[in-house]
Amino acid sequence: TDTTGHASAPADYGFDPLGLGGGSKETLDYFVGGEIINGRWAMLAVVGILAQELLGKGPWWTAGARVGDRGLG
Repeated sequence: TDTTGHASAPADYGFDPLGLGGGSKETLDYFVGGEIINGRWAMLAVVGILAQELLGKGPWWTAGARVGDRGLG
């Protein structure tokens, strides 16, 4: 059941113990949009990691060190 009196999102049961939702729909929509963007950036990062591994460019965690060695970073 919904404890907030309204269902603004799927599986929204009003759980916000720290009050980060701000109490307004606009603030909550802003945070939801931010989480969607963060998820998309994370998915894009995974694609980049997998591409580097599949192309044989070495482990992804050493990419910054190799760029610095060439004087580019």
